[in-house]
Amino acid sequence: MRADRVGLACLTLLLLLACSKGPEVTAPTWSADVQPLMARHCMGCHQEGGLSFDLTDYEQVVAVGPSILDAVQSGRMPPFLAEPESCRPLEGSRRLNAAQIERIEDWMAADFPYGLEREAALVPQAEVLSQATEILRTPAFSPDVSQGDAWHCFVLEGDPELRFLQAYSVTPENRAVVHHVSLFSPTDAQSAAQAWELDQGQGYTCFGDTVVPSLLVAIWSPGQDLYHYPQGTGVRLEPGLPLIAQVHYSGALDPGVSEQTQIALQTAEQVDWPVWPLFLLHDSFDLQPGQLEVHSEREMSLDEAITQMGAQDQLPQANFRIFGAGVHMHLMGRSVSARVGEQCLVDVPAWDYGWHDLYFYKESLELSREDTVSLDCAWDTTSASEAVVWGDGLDDEMCGVLLLASPLD
Repeated sequence: MRADRVGLACLTLLLLLACSKGPEVTAPTWSADVQPLMARHCMGCHQEGGLSFDLTDYEQVVAVGPSILDAVQSGRMPPFLAEPESCRPLEGSRRLNAAQIERIEDWMAADFPYGLEREAALVPQAEVLSQATEILRTPAFSPDVSQGDAWHCFVLEGDPELRFLQAYSVTPENRAVVHHVSLFSPTDAQSAAQAWELDQGQGYTCFGDTVVPSLLVAIWSPGQDLYHYPQGTGVRLEPGLPLIAQVHYSGALDPGVSEQTQIALQTAEQVDWPVWPLFLLHDSFDLQPGQLEVHSEREMSLDEAITQMGAQDQLPQANFRIFGAGVHMHLMGRSVSARVGEQCLVDVPAWDYGWHDLYFYKESLELSREDTVSLDCAWDTTSASEAVVWGDGLDDEMCGVLLLASPLD
């Protein structure tokens, strides 16, 4: 009897040990893990009728799986060019975090399991500003893209009253062909008159900037349709001056097809922090052709930048609160960074002309008019046949950093 009890106890112990084994670790699946992730971060551009190839379909994603993995591991996709943490913490980074990338890696390593059948995740639709105070529309226009991408500027009626831009959304009629939209404000009435003269009702060809003296006030890139400036801030829009929309059209546009873009603005009569787009421009470089990476550095104080912009009367203050930054280069641009001493303002280690953006700081900082900003710009001039200098043309280059600066009394 004792032997039977001992045998029963051993059997029970074995059963308990067998049952206590932890649950099997299962790989992520398309339906439960990867499709919702890609709907949030990828399908805004990668959908039928979007700017890039469709990633809403399981079979298509499997077919290009290695390319997707390379793009997310390298940080090229989703596009967010500025370093969001190592330079200065930024709001709204579109980059995937380590856990999200690992989820995609594990899914692909497990040979792309589909998972349970369920209703497909909704393809994200463009966000439109719900509290717009102004609606601007470019005229219906059919750009000449026979030689590739095209850039066109349209002069749009402004408002007779002073106001501050707090948020905006951009809605192209044909999302597959609009690569980015930049919105500028002429610096004065003379610049506005020059723009109207160039426009003649159907816009005018432009690249790099608007040809006339102007200030950048908004940038839109596909995948993020609605932009909000930091709470309490707003970019000053001068009364009585128009706005200039620069539209970058993709060369994929079929001949004869027109496009019309809507720009919705939310403005306020006053804000806590009136923001001025303060440009620091490196315009004195002379780059030799045939170089994979050639650097040129420039130092200037905020005072020099204000003088260069001709904004001494508008910005007489000695100190400024900085809420964010942006950068600008042309097609040969490789990287750009800006610092004040050891303090990093913005760092874009891999510039791509197709993905303009404004980067908002998680915490603002204060700079003095006498503070010196150091710019480090780099270009790839292997495609050039002669020296590369500052200019508006496709074969010219630029390097500039924009600071979203609010004067302190």
